Amino acid sequence: MNGLLNLAFPVFNAIDGLLALALPAVLRVVVWGGVSGALAMGLYWLLSDQEGVRERQARMRDLRAEMKANEDDFQKVMALSRQNLKESFGLLGRVLGPGLLSGLPVLFVIAWISAYYTYATPAPGTPVALEAAPAGSGLKAEPAAGNPLTLAWPAAAGGARLVDSSGTVFEGLPLDPPVNVVHKPAWWNWLWGNPAGYLDANGATEAVTFALDRWVLLPGVPGWMDGWEFAFFASTILVSIVLKVVFKIA
Repeated sequence: MNGLLNLAFPVFNAIDGLLALALPAVLRVVVWGGVSGALAMGLYWLLSDQEGVRERQARMRDLRAEMKANEDDFQKVMALSRQNLKESFGLLGRVLGPGLLSGLPVLFVIAWISAYYTYATPAPGTPVALEAAPAGSGLKAEPAAGNPLTLAWPAAAGGARLVDSSGTVFEGLPLDPPVNVVHKPAWWNWLWGNPAGYLDANGATEAVTFALDRWVLLPGVPGWMDGWEFAFFASTILVSIVLKVVFKIA
């Protein structure tokens, strides 16, 4: 079951493959973040009424200046405050829709990058611990690495499977991309599907968690900075701010 957000994954994978010919992973993430920020700000500029937004912002500045000049007149300040509040809601109405719509393409990128850049792919033969839900489903890995709930990471497709008391429940190993959870299909997968696949809907196991290592893109920095999230969102925000300032987007 592929979700709506998954439709862009093949295109993103193809582009990322080309970028990989020249850039390491962390710089690819920075590029994706920068492009996302530029796209979001560009769409906002196209979709929003820039002239109307500037007019409301100017009226709000004038109202604030007038309130400051009449701060000793309580009744007048209250009247001006009501006008300012009205203008504020009017401004919100003008920017909310374009702001939300301009962020939709970024959601496609986030859905893809979180699937492909969060966890590192284990080397073939690496033991990977599994956790089944519910615990009594009888899940075991074939081939196992020492105990039934430790998978020997396969080298090629078809080299391993997961079985429980009902039979085979998953054959999509090795996981591609290396997500840390596979589960039965859920209603929300129409929007965001699990790119690695799903457990058999008739099986006894509802979900399997794989103890995969996070993909560290920036070694030697604090943990909150070493994954894709920091590089992506920092570049997204930076590019958005630069474009807003340079092109004076309201």
